[in-house]
Amino acid sequence: MNHHYATTHAHWGFIYTAASHYLQVYEQSKSWEVLKQVDFTNVRSPLAEYYEQKSLAFACSLQADVPSMQKALNIIFSLPSISPSVCTEQLLALGNLGLAYMLNDDYSNALKYYQKAFEFSQTHRLEFGESLAFNYASVLMKCARYKDALEIFRAKWDALSKGEMMRHRAEVMRCYCHIFLGEPDMAKSLIPSSLAPYPSDTQYYFHFANIAIFFERGEILAAERAVDNLLKRFQRRKPYKMRQSVQKLSLLYRKFLRLYQAQPNTKKFSLLKKLKDALSTFKETHRDYHNTLPVVWLEHKLSD
Repeated sequence: MNHHYATTHAHWGFIYTAASHYLQVYEQSKSWEVLKQVDFTNVRSPLAEYYEQKSLAFACSLQADVPSMQKALNIIFSLPSISPSVCTEQLLALGNLGLAYMLNDDYSNALKYYQKAFEFSQTHRLEFGESLAFNYASVLMKCARYKDALEIFRAKWDALSKGEMMRHRAEVMRCYCHIFLGEPDMAKSLIPSSLAPYPSDTQYYFHFANIAIFFERGEILAAERAVDNLLKRFQRRKPYKMRQSVQKLSLLYRKFLRLYQAQPNTKKFSLLKKLKDALSTFKETHRDYHNTLPVVWLEHKLSD
């Protein structure tokens, strides 16, 4: 009975920490300290230790503790895969280690563990759920494997479409896959006719995608109008953190479009360097937008 309570206590601790991580409120809360006051030191079970290491891995909002998640993975894989619940937890642990690497911007290692999770699910005939599929596609995009990401979206679209928030994010990501693959017409067909049902952050992603599509089509004036229209939105609304990031990035887009149309000369190369430096500064000071798809697209264009 003590083993059961110890494991349950650690499991609930992980659930709390994971929720706090995604809501980015962990540092402001003391509830987890209360949860940890129960002492099960003398009745530690492998599962209790596993859940506690998972909790430690995601105890901060912005990054993850990879060594803790690696310990959790080692613990769960020390148990036999005979039990379906243990087998499922092993699959999730592989995905969680991939997630930990992804949160730390180590995309090559993240991809390795998501691939292992996918192979594990096939070997043991386990469902590769929508969260795993979404993160797997995200990492594939971070590694510039856009065709592979589209294949994951195609194979798992029914599951990804069940939740509204995940479906909205997946729609944007599919659109950007086609942009990066040089297929602007296909990308354009994926932009909704009305963005009103979408949350504001998703709307901004689509606005930047629309600008990129115009640029890829060679419709530079249309791209400029799209940037100007986006900037006008900020004149009518009270700014907050994310909107400030979008506004700053919009200004960088406008500078890029104007620079693109300028005649080649020594001054243009100097301005290009300044714009690259400005984008680097933006990434450092606007962490909420530093590695997003609109930023990645602009980086690619400035490197061409």
